[in-house]
Amino acid sequence: MLKKRFHFYGKNSVLREEAVWGSWNLNVRPGGHGDIDHDYIMANARAIGKLHRKVRWMMLDDGYQRGYIERKKSGNAFWGINRGIDLFNPSLASPHDPRRFPRGMRHVAAAIRQSGLKPAIWCTPLIHPASPLARRHPDWLLQPPKGKLFMPEHAFLDYSIPEVRAYFLKAWETIFQDWGYEGLKLDFWTFLFELPGLNYRGKDKTAIELRNQFLSDIRGFISSDGYLLTCCVTNAGNPFPGRFADASRNGPDIGSGFWNDALSAARWGGAASMFYDDECLLPDADSFGWAPSLTEDENRAWAAFVLAASGMCEIGGDMTRLKPEARRMLRQALDFFRPCKRRTNPLFGFENREMPASHWVLERAEGCNEVRINWLNYAAEINIAVPGRDRWSGETIHRGRRLLPKHRAIIL
Repeated sequence: MLKKRFHFYGKNSVLREEAVWGSWNLNVRPGGHGDIDHDYIMANARAIGKLHRKVRWMMLDDGYQRGYIERKKSGNAFWGINRGIDLFNPSLASPHDPRRFPRGMRHVAAAIRQSGLKPAIWCTPLIHPASPLARRHPDWLLQPPKGKLFMPEHAFLDYSIPEVRAYFLKAWETIFQDWGYEGLKLDFWTFLFELPGLNYRGKDKTAIELRNQFLSDIRGFISSDGYLLTCCVTNAGNPFPGRFADASRNGPDIGSGFWNDALSAARWGGAASMFYDDECLLPDADSFGWAPSLTEDENRAWAAFVLAASGMCEIGGDMTRLKPEARRMLRQALDFFRPCKRRTNPLFGFENREMPASHWVLERAEGCNEVRINWLNYAAEINIAVPGRDRWSGETIHRGRRLLPKHRAIIL
C-alpha cells in the first residue's frame, strides 16, 4: 500500500470535518464569479457564523487582484494582466485591488479570523505574457513544447531556474506569513510540469522532481491545521499530489450551477473519486449551494452528489440572501457531512454502470448510508433493499420498488 511508503495529508486533514465557503461558484453578483470586495466577504463571514458550526473556512477566489475592474470593463476579465503569480512583482504598487480591498489582504484575513472563521485564498502560477514581470524577465519564461502554446494569453515561469523558485517562495511567504492566510486553492498549476516536451533550462531535475519540489515548497508554509487544495486539470485518481495536498478537485467547476454543468461534473467526479483513498487525497467535487437556475430538487440532488463523493465539503453563493428553503437544505447537508470509511457506486460493478453514478453506498463510523440520485429527465424506478428515513424530506422510505421523480435525490 502506498500509505505505508509515503505520508499523505488526506488522512488527518482538517477538511475531513471542516467545510469551506468559497467566493467563486454560485456568485450571482453583477460582475460575475470574481465580483468580490471587502464588504461582500465580511457580510458572508457574519452570515456563515449563523449558518452552521461545520463551516470553518472562508476562501477568497479569483477577483481580489489589482486591475480586476479594468479587465472586466475591457472585456478581458479572465486572462488579464497581473492575475496570477505576477501579482507579487515588486514593481506593482500592491497585489490587490485597492478599491475592492482598500485595507489590503492582510486586513481581510485578520477580519475573517476575528469573525471566528479561518482564511484561505486562491492563487495560480500562471502569468500574462505581456505583464511587467514577463517583460522584465523574459529569460524566466518556461518554454512550451515545440511549436505549441500553453493557451492564449498564458505563460508560466520555469521552476528549474533558482531565481524563479526564489520568487515563488517570496510569494508564498507573502500569502501565508505576511497576509496570514492558512489555506490555499492552487489553480492552473499542472501546465508547469505535466505537459510532454517542456523545455526546462535547468537539466538537473525531471519534470516530476520539479513538481514535487514546487508542491513541497508550498506545503512548507502551511501549518498542520491549514490546507492545500489543488485544482484546474481534473485529477483522474492520481494519488501522488496527496503527498503535499489535502484535496484535489476531480471534476470541472460547477460555476453558476446549471443542470448540465452538474451532470458534467458528476460524470467526471463519480468516476475519479472512486480512485481516491480518503487516507491519501480527499476528492473535491466542487461547491454546492442554492443555484437560482435549479429547482429545489435539483439543488438537493447536486448537494447529495457532493456528499456522496465523501471528500472535502465546499459551499458557495451569497449566504446573506438565502431563502428559508435554501438555508434548511444547507443545514441538512452540513449535518450529514462527515468522514467516510468506504464508498461504492455502480461504476465498480454491483449494478448497471451508468454515468453519472446514481447509487452510492457510504460506510461511515455510525453505519451505512445510501444515496440515490435520478439524473434522468423522467422518473426512474429504484429498488430499496433496506428501509430508512430520507434526510431531505424526513419521509420513511419502505423496502421495495418505487419511482424516484426526475432530478431528485434521497439520502437514507
